[in-house]
Amino acid sequence: KGKDKSAIDLFLEKLTAKPVTISDVAIFSRQFSTMINAGLPVLQCLAIIADQQVNPGFQKIINQIKDDIGSGGNLSDSMAKHPKVFNELYVNMVRSGELGGVLDTILERLSIYMEKAEALRRKIKSAMMYPVIVLSVAVLVVGFLMVKVIPTFQEVFSSFGHELPPLTAALVKVSNFMQAGWWKLLIGGFILRMILTAIGKTKPGAWFYAGLALKVPVFGDLSRKSAVAKLARTLGTLLKTG
Repeated sequence: KGKDKSAIDLFLEKLTAKPVTISDVAIFSRQFSTMINAGLPVLQCLAIIADQQVNPGFQKIINQIKDDIGSGGNLSDSMAKHPKVFNELYVNMVRSGELGGVLDTILERLSIYMEKAEALRRKIKSAMMYPVIVLSVAVLVVGFLMVKVIPTFQEVFSSFGHELPPLTAALVKVSNFMQAGWWKLLIGGFILRMILTAIGKTKPGAWFYAGLALKVPVFGDLSRKSAVAKLARTLGTLLKTG
């Protein structure tokens, strides 16, 4: 029973775990840089940051990194064990900071890089909010017309005893299908999403989706500008660190 309970607790912990955001890593990098610049040992820095960390998941990762370093590992290799939090760019820049003895400078530049990246992401998200809302409202209005309004017109036309025009008849058929087979649409949409997600995980599918994303009106231009900004900022940060 004790094992079952621990397994359930572990499952619930993963289910309710708060994800580590870019902002969390940026704050961690800035705090780490400040402490190292002040002359504190790496293990002591990590212990202090872990004690102050409000995200339990991130706190656990920091403690694991601290334990790895205490066992004789280095900082960059310990961070590389958590790729979902510290990506390849972050790990390699930390490694260069360890080799060059400028870890505090590298961490400060990483924090600035991530803060600017997060600010750009917020701006893009804000810019895309309006077209998404407009599109969502349009879909809801069309759905309301097909489910509530079209059947009313069908009854009016039927009372006249005349044959419906081809376009109106087609709309009526679509309306009837949406009323009677809405659950089929939901299941079909779910299956389609699973198929598209599976295709997107393949290399050709990822290339196709990326190219398609650049051609979508409004969103494509934002995606292109975001990619160029990220490229320029990453390249600039790498050149600064030598």
